[in-house]
Amino acid sequence: MLQAEKLALILLIAARIARCTENTSQWPPENLYWDDQCKPCPAKLYEKDHCANGGVLVGERACKGVFCEGQCTVAVRSGAPAPDFYWDGQCTACPAKFYKDSH
Repeated sequence: MLQAEKLALILLIAARIARCTENTSQWPPENLYWDDQCKPCPAKLYEKDHCANGGVLVGERACKGVFCEGQCTVAVRSGAPAPDFYWDGQCTACPAKFYKDSH
């Protein structure tokens, strides 16, 4: 019985390994760009200053001495419209959700 349990465990591990290799995500991503923003290092601390063209900060390299340039993924365009936020000119007490009839 012990041999059958070992064989079952080996088959389970092999199936999980095969499933992991079928994953379509890849790292590092193929489409990367340098953002030409020389900011203080490390770039991760100044993430809001990097990747102005979209995407996610995934790396850095030195530029101009103690500064770093960020490496970013290319932004994925989903086709969904960008959310519009606006102020309706109404000034009411918070929270505004209590005043739905006037907003």
